[in-house]
Amino acid sequence: MGSCATLKRSETPIPIHPVTHPMQDPKSNLLFACQFNKSVKVVRSKTDNLTSDAGVIPMRLLMVISTLACRLASVLKDNRSQARITHSLEELVRQLLLQHVQGWGRQSDADKLRRDPAMRVATSSKRGMRALQDDRSLASQPTMSRFVHMLAGKKNFKKLRLFVETFAMEHLLQRGGGKRRPEVVFDVDGVPVDTHGKQQGSKWNGYYKRTIFLPLIAICGESGDMLGAELRGGTQNVVKDCYGFIRRIGLALREHVADNLTSPFRSATNLRNSPVAIFGPFFPGAMDGEIYRIG
Repeated sequence: MGSCATLKRSETPIPIHPVTHPMQDPKSNLLFACQFNKSVKVVRSKTDNLTSDAGVIPMRLLMVISTLACRLASVLKDNRSQARITHSLEELVRQLLLQHVQGWGRQSDADKLRRDPAMRVATSSKRGMRALQDDRSLASQPTMSRFVHMLAGKKNFKKLRLFVETFAMEHLLQRGGGKRRPEVVFDVDGVPVDTHGKQQGSKWNGYYKRTIFLPLIAICGESGDMLGAELRGGTQNVVKDCYGFIRRIGLALREHVADNLTSPFRSATNLRNSPVAIFGPFFPGAMDGEIYRIG
């Protein structure tokens, strides 16, 4: 038979060391210091200095290097009363772009971000801590809604479209040392965008089996830059309803960047998956076997 051991409680008490709170001064920001390494300290931070969108800081740096925001603001027409302006056009452009980069795509998100310190610093034109020291916050949702409405105006819309094309072509030329290319490939396709409610132009699409917009997006194959976009209803045919869109971009590319253009794309709404190509001044098409002349 096995033996069993009996554990007896030790009569010697375990020494208990009193714990002293590291914060002797209630006004101190120090929460605690690590005893194993006193150079490591954890301090209290004020909530108005915290952010979860620190990525806007390097994004603002990219805007400065590329001159994207300032150039875009310079070509837009500002219809606002200049005496009542709080946020400059360039600051509104920065805020709109940075919100979308960080995933805050809804206009109502502007109110959630109004006091965010990183967003305020990244959008402000002021230097140093002045971007945080004044009482001015980010533009509100109504301000951003009016700004988007202003961008959709006829004159600004044309300028925006031209700016996107020009910016992409300049980048393409820079990559080639400023020289024209013998050939450029740009991809065109429809991108389904889900809609909610009864938005004008949104339609049920039998292929995607949901209510959508079906905008066209043109991407440069060499640089990955967007060359243009066109918002369209949900029932548009990607292949047969895009000639005007391709022609406009093709003319601009041929004039400034390359002699020969190729635009291969596939459409889920076309069972032939026909490639479409632009060579020189002609548009030899797979669209109903027709040949279109550019220019």
